[in-house]
Amino acid sequence: MNEPKLDQIEIKLLQALQQNCRRGLNDIASAIGSSASSLWRRLKNLEERGVIERYSIVINHRKMGIRESAYVHVRLEKHNEENIEKFAKIVLESNHILECNYTTGEYDFVLKVISVDMRQFHKFLRDTLMSQDYISHTHTTVILDCLKENSPVSIDLLNG
Repeated sequence: MNEPKLDQIEIKLLQALQQNCRRGLNDIASAIGSSASSLWRRLKNLEERGVIERYSIVINHRKMGIRESAYVHVRLEKHNEENIEKFAKIVLESNHILECNYTTGEYDFVLKVISVDMRQFHKFLRDTLMSQDYISHTHTTVILDCLKENSPVSIDLLNG
């Protein structure tokens, strides 16, 4: 599907909102040389087109005592609709799973999982994933430190 291209004002608006979505439209308008009413119309259009999906805050889970994170690679026993639906239900219901991506290669899914400590992570792995008969194998990579996380989408990618 060919999405309409973003113009320069929309790009500047998106960049400003990614930095701080609570910033007022009047402030953004004066910074990028547009009127607040024009930006409001553009903002509503970006929301309607699905370019802006939602507004949220970024929480530093480490400062809340959630110190462990890992990537868990998951291989299903069989690729059928029933197994994928059961797995999706677990993913959507689990507070430990931040992300789930369907992948190519040796494993079917990669999960980004967080937990308070390794004991809690082990319990999640054992009770939530490995107890499922349709999951044939998991491989875990513990994240030691994070260099880049929750980065804004680079609008420059659109320029090739």
